[in-house]
Amino acid sequence: MPYPYGQTYTNPYLSAPYAQNYNVAPPVQPIYQQQANVPQNAPQTIMQAPQPPMQSNKVYVTSFEDAMNRYAMPNTLMVYRLQDESLEFEVTTDMSGKKTCRTYALKDNDTNTSTAKNPQYVTQEQLKEQIKPLYDKLDEYIKNMGGNNNA
Repeated sequence: MPYPYGQTYTNPYLSAPYAQNYNVAPPVQPIYQQQANVPQNAPQTIMQAPQPPMQSNKVYVTSFEDAMNRYAMPNTLMVYRLQDESLEFEVTTDMSGKKTCRTYALKDNDTNTSTAKNPQYVTQEQLKEQIKPLYDKLDEYIKNMGGNNNA
């Protein structure tokens, strides 16, 4: 006669009073039921923070009066650029709040045309011709001082 373990057997260690001494896990649901209860998450889009505006030391003004009327801390130097023209205003504020202004006109510096108009380089022969009189004077001075007799 077979033993009826599967139907009538109960584990004595899982019933009171032994269950108080052990951490008994709750009954586990089958895997297919656990997966069915998991909600489907939508793909998350990462929101980027807006970038701060580019910081610049240029302050554009509409006129000379606009540059002079701008607030500046005492003992500071501010540079303002006229919007539609190539002028800059350098406004200096002293400790008492008095403002002084210097105006600069800006121009485009085209380096390619300036070197073509004014060549600043000479050849080696031209340099020797320019230096030869200096060497002659130096040799004459040394002979007069009683220096080198071999020269």
